[in-house]
Amino acid sequence: MLVAILAPVSALAGVVIGQALPEVFTRRRLARKLYKDALTAVCVLQAALWNGQTNIDSEAYPILSESDLQSFRQELARESIKAVVAARAAARASLAALYPYSPDLRTQWDSAAIVADEDFDALIRTLVERSRKPTEKHRV
Repeated sequence: MLVAILAPVSALAGVVIGQALPEVFTRRRLARKLYKDALTAVCVLQAALWNGQTNIDSEAYPILSESDLQSFRQELARESIKAVVAARAAARASLAALYPYSPDLRTQWDSAAIVADEDFDALIRTLVERSRKPTEKHRV
């Protein structure tokens, strides 16, 4: 009698666990991907900000005239600004995607500057630490 009752219950429990367990791993994998994307976008933004230097010495390009060198510097400045704007938008979007897991990061993507120059390391460290336990909620 007991076996007749436990057999269907254990079969049902096996089905429920068998369907729920992959869902847990899928959510964890998605959260980990979101953290990885945010980390990549923040690092790209930091690199874009660092590479925005257009102070090119005339000795570096002796073949260019002064006017050509000036137009070259202006073109580099324009491309640098485009890269920073695109990287900032990507970083903002990827940090916003983390809102269900890390609502406390809203101050990073909701502000105009996203992150101050001196705070990049702290933000990168936070993203790395949280990517290790991606489904853990971090409250404000």
